[in-house]
Amino acid sequence: MKKFQYIGLFYSFLIFTLIGVLGCASSKNTSLKEIKTFKDYQEVSLDKLISIVNTQARSIYNLKSSIFIDFKSVNAEKKQSIQAKLAVERPDKVLLISFKELLPTFFTMVSDGTQFWLYIPSKREVFVGKNHPRNLDTQQENPLYRLRPYHLVDALLLEEINPEETSQFVYMEVIPGAYVLNVGDRGEAGSGYYPQRRIFIEHKTLRIRRYQSFNEKSVLVSDVTYDNYEKVEKIQFPYRVTIQRPWEGIEVALIFREVEINTDLNPKMFTFSLPKDHKVVELEN
Repeated sequence: MKKFQYIGLFYSFLIFTLIGVLGCASSKNTSLKEIKTFKDYQEVSLDKLISIVNTQARSIYNLKSSIFIDFKSVNAEKKQSIQAKLAVERPDKVLLISFKELLPTFFTMVSDGTQFWLYIPSKREVFVGKNHPRNLDTQQENPLYRLRPYHLVDALLLEEINPEETSQFVYMEVIPGAYVLNVGDRGEAGSGYYPQRRIFIEHKTLRIRRYQSFNEKSVLVSDVTYDNYEKVEKIQFPYRVTIQRPWEGIEVALIFREVEINTDLNPKMFTFSLPKDHKVVELEN
C-alpha cells in the first residue's frame, strides 16, 4: 500500500514540476513578446514633446497645394468630392478655389484674417461673414456652407505651446501607440482647469498623428488626424488630413499633392472684390 502511495506522490511531484516548467516557459514567452511589441517605443520627456510640436509649428508659415476634398455631413450618407487649389498663411489667411474637371469654378473661399467671403458663381451669390463667428448656423444641409477658413488654419497651422505662460498648464499621458500632450487653461482662481488642446504623438516615429481642440465649456470642437507623411523642403508634412467638426456636423478630408511650403505668396490672393449684380448674404451678424 505504501508502495502505491510513494508512486502516487512521485507522479504528482513530476506533474507539478512539468506544470511549473511550462508555466515559466509561457511566462518567458509572454515577456519576450511584450519586449518585442515595445521595441520601437521611445521614452521622451515632456520638454521633448513640446519641442516637437513647437518645431512643427515654427517650420510652416504658409503653404499652397493642389488638393482633393471629400466633404461629408454627419446627417448625410453621401459625400461630395471636388478638386481645389489651396493657400493658407498665418494668421488666418485662406484662399480656396474649388472646381470639377472641365467645369467652371465651383466655389471660391477667401479670408483676409478677419473677414471671409464664400463666392458661388453658379448661384451668383456671395456669402460674407466674420472669420471667427460667435454663432454658426448648423442647420445648413450642405456642409460647404458650414465650412469656415479658420477650420482649415486650425488644422494645418498648429500653434506653439508656451509652458511658461502662467494661465496655461501642460502635462503628458502615455497611451498605447502614442504620447498625448494635454494643454489647458487654469481658469480663474478656484474655478478649475479647462482643456484647450490634446496632441497625439506617435511612439515609433514621434510624428503628430492627431489634434483635438476644445471650447471654453470643455466641449470637443475639432478632431484632426494626420496621415501619409512625406518630406517637403526638409519638413515632414501629412498628405492626408481629416478634419471632423462634431459641433458643426461636418467631416472634411484633404488629400494633398504638389505641396509648397513657405513660398512668397501675393498678398492680393487673400483679398476679394464683390462682383456686380450678385446677391450678398450676410452670415452670423
